Amino acid sequence: MNNSGLHPTKLAEAKVEIEPLKLPKNREAFGELMKLVGSCFGPKSRLKCIQISEESPAIVTSTSMRLFQYLPVSNPYLKLVIQAVKEHLKIFKDSGTFVTYVTLNMLTNFSNLPFPPQLISSLFDAFSISCLEYLKSETCHPKVQLDFDSLKQLMSVTQNIISSKPGCSLQDDERTHLALQLVKSFLHTIPSPVVERPSQPLHIGRLHFTSYEGGRVLDSVMYPGLLLSSKLCSLKSLKCRERLQVILFTVSLSWNKDDPFLPNHLEYCSTLELKSHLSSWFEMFGRKLIDKGIGMVACQKIVNIHLKKYLEDHGVIVLEKLGLETAVALKELCGRFFRLFILLTCKIFLNNQFFSSNINLNAITDYHNACFIFQIVCQQAVNVLYQLLLKPVGLYGAGCTECHVASVLRKQVQKDLHIYTKRFGCSEAVVLSTGECFSSCLENSAVSLSKTSRLNLKTDSHFHHLWSETPGGDVANSCACGQFTKTELEPCIWYSLRWGEMDFVYVKDEPCPVLKNSQLSVKPSVIIDGCASRLNAYHVAMETTSALLRTVLYIEDRN
Repeated sequence: MNNSGLHPTKLAEAKVEIEPLKLPKNREAFGELMKLVGSCFGPKSRLKCIQISEESPAIVTSTSMRLFQYLPVSNPYLKLVIQAVKEHLKIFKDSGTFVTYVTLNMLTNFSNLPFPPQLISSLFDAFSISCLEYLKSETCHPKVQLDFDSLKQLMSVTQNIISSKPGCSLQDDERTHLALQLVKSFLHTIPSPVVERPSQPLHIGRLHFTSYEGGRVLDSVMYPGLLLSSKLCSLKSLKCRERLQVILFTVSLSWNKDDPFLPNHLEYCSTLELKSHLSSWFEMFGRKLIDKGIGMVACQKIVNIHLKKYLEDHGVIVLEKLGLETAVALKELCGRFFRLFILLTCKIFLNNQFFSSNINLNAITDYHNACFIFQIVCQQAVNVLYQLLLKPVGLYGAGCTECHVASVLRKQVQKDLHIYTKRFGCSEAVVLSTGECFSSCLENSAVSLSKTSRLNLKTDSHFHHLWSETPGGDVANSCACGQFTKTELEPCIWYSLRWGEMDFVYVKDEPCPVLKNSQLSVKPSVIIDGCASRLNAYHVAMETTSALLRTVLYIEDRN
C-alpha cells in the first residue's frame, strides 16, 4: 500500500535519490564550488575568468555579486545555496563568498559523519544555535565597539574590505587614499545632528558611482555637489559661476491643456491665436526668471521646447525630466544637505567615479572589467559603513573570530556533554565527534582566508585568536587580526590546527596574566569586519546547511 501520497505511475517516471548529500556527484559538486569560492575571498584571493559559451564575453571577477550572476550551476543543491547567498547580498552587499564557503564546508563535512542523518541535523541545529547566541551576546569577545570619532577605526573597516578584493590591486598608499575618500564621502552624507525641525526625519545622502578613463589613484578627490548627466542640460549653457540661483519646478512646464501653469484665458483662444499668445507668455515668463537672476531652471517633468530655447539663449541652464529622486536630491543640495560624488580613476586608462555628496577617486586595475568591479567594491565598503551607523559594532577579522568561536563551542560541548547525550539519546563519542566537526568547519574558513596549511597555524590559550608560524617555526609577533602581540600573552599555550580529525580537541582555558577581556582596547591597526553583515552571513550559512542536512529524499520530475 502506498502511503506516501504520490501516484505510483508518476513516481516511476520521476528520478528518486535517497540520502542525496552522500552521493559522489553531489559531494564533487560541493567540493568544486568550495574550491572556487575559497580562493575568491581574503587578501590573498585570486581572480576568476568566467565564459559561459564561446560566443559570450569573458567575465573577470572575484566578487560574489558578479560571480554568482554569471556562474552556470546545474546541481539543485548548489542552486539553493547560491539563491540563499543572493538574498544575503541584496541587503548586505558583502560576505557572499564567506557564506558560500562555510555552507559548502559544513555540508561536506557533516554528510561524511557515520551517524544517522536525523541525529546529525539535530546536533547541528543545537550547535548552530549556541554559536549564534554567543555571537549576539554582549559578552562575545570578538565584538568590537567602534567609535565614530575615531577615523582610524573607520579606515580599518574600509581598508579591510578593499584589500580583500583581488580586483583592487592597489599599493598601500593608494589603498589608504581610496579608503580615506570613501570614509570622507560617507561622513559628508550624514547631516548635522542639529536640525531645524526636530520632528522631521533625517535625510542621509546616498553615494553613486560613475567612471572616466585615465589618471592616477592618488588623484581621487571629493567634491561637494550634485553630478548631473550631460543629457539633462546643454553643455554650452554650463558656464563658470561663483553663485548660481536655482528654481525647481515639481510640476510640468510643457503647458499642455491640463498643466497648472497654463494661463486661464488661453483655454478659450482659437488655434491660430494660441501660438502667438504662448510665444508672448514664454517670453514674459522667461524674462521674469532672468530678471530675478535665476541661473538654473530645473523641472521634475517636461519643459516646453520654446521656453527652453529662450532660456538657454540667455545663458540659463535648463534641466528637465529629472524624476522624483534627482529632484529631491537637488532640493536637498539647494537647502541644507550636501550630495556627494566620488570620482575613481583607474591606472590602466580606466576610471571609476562615485557620487552622492561629491568625491573623485582613482583606482588601479589591469583588465577591462576594472571599473565595474571597483564600483562594486566601493559600494560594499560604504554599505558596511552605513550598517555600522545603525549599530557601531565590528568583529575581529582575518579568521580570529572563527577560531575563537570554535574554541568557545568546544568548551561548551565539554561542559554540557551529559546534557547533549541525554537530550539526543546518543553516546558521548557521537556528540564530541559532531562538535569537533562543527568547530573544525569554522576553523576551515579561517584557514581558507590565510591561504596556508593548517600545520602552519595555531591558536593561543588566552583569547583563542589565529596565529601563523614563521619560516623558522616560531609563532608570529602578532595574531592575524593584529589585536594582540605575542609578548602581551606570555606565558601562553599554543594549540595547532588540524584537518578536522574526528577525535575531540580538549581546550584548556588559560587566563591572561597581562590582559583581561574587560580591559581590552581596540588597536588602531586591527582588522575589523562589519558585525551586522558577518552575523547575517553566519545565520544564512547555518540555516541553509540545516535545511539541506534534513534532506533525506530527492525527487526530480522528468515529465
